[in-house]
Amino acid sequence: GGPPPPLHRFAAVIDKMGIWDWLQDEAPAELPRLLSSVKDALLAGERKGVYIVVTKQTPVQLSETLAAARALFVVEASLPLGR
Repeated sequence: GGPPPPLHRFAAVIDKMGIWDWLQDEAPAELPRLLSSVKDALLAGERKGVYIVVTKQTPVQLSETLAAARALFVVEASLPLGR
């Protein structure tokens, strides 16, 4: 298990309506800790990794949540599911 060598980091972390939505509803104060852990797991430098979130939040709500958490992440794209 774990990230692949040699960088020991992932190109992508995918959250499929899991911890993101649960924390948003149950423990929003923990979102910065989650985002810090994800950032530490992603590739850094020229080949930056991405955090892909499938969430019940709208793009605006997601952007507001990221801003409130003082995250170093931005919403780059938003696609509706199931249409």
